[in-house]
Amino acid sequence: MVRLHTVIALAFLTCSGSLAFANSSQMVGDVGKGSSVIQEKLEKIESKIDSLESRINHYLPKPSAESEVGKNPYGDSTTRTMAGWSSKDHLTKAHVYEEQVGTLEKKIHELDDRIDRFREKPYLDTKGFRRANLRLLRGHLIHDLREATQKVVWHEKQAKKIMLSDGKKSGDKPSL
Repeated sequence: MVRLHTVIALAFLTCSGSLAFANSSQMVGDVGKGSSVIQEKLEKIESKIDSLESRINHYLPKPSAESEVGKNPYGDSTTRTMAGWSSKDHLTKAHVYEEQVGTLEKKIHELDDRIDRFREKPYLDTKGFRRANLRLLRGHLIHDLREATQKVVWHEKQAKKIMLSDGKKSGDKPSL
């Protein structure tokens, strides 16, 4: 985010410089050239900002991921193979993924601590390569964490659905 703000500030300064150039051109009487130069520079700046936003959006968490929690994280063929699973099987798998979520959260926390250490002591990573790699690894772990969380929710929903359907067949009310 710091770089985006820097780029926007530089774009503003460049644009301000263009405006100053346009103002000096107006004094001389060359209004058309000044405005076309400004327009060209603004178009370049807008295209660069758009490309930076697309790059940054790749690394930012997606808001749609929250709405997708609970949806089927597996493919159709995998889901078909799980069709014969009991509620106990789904709960066991959900427990496995809950443990995986815990370990991923711990790893992400450790990476955050290491990233903060490099931020506080920049002389340990003068060019920023280590910190950049740690942030990249953190992004991958966050992605894995989201997937594991989706799988936990999905398996718990499947187990609940199976328990409810078993309860309707036998006439008993299932208890979770």
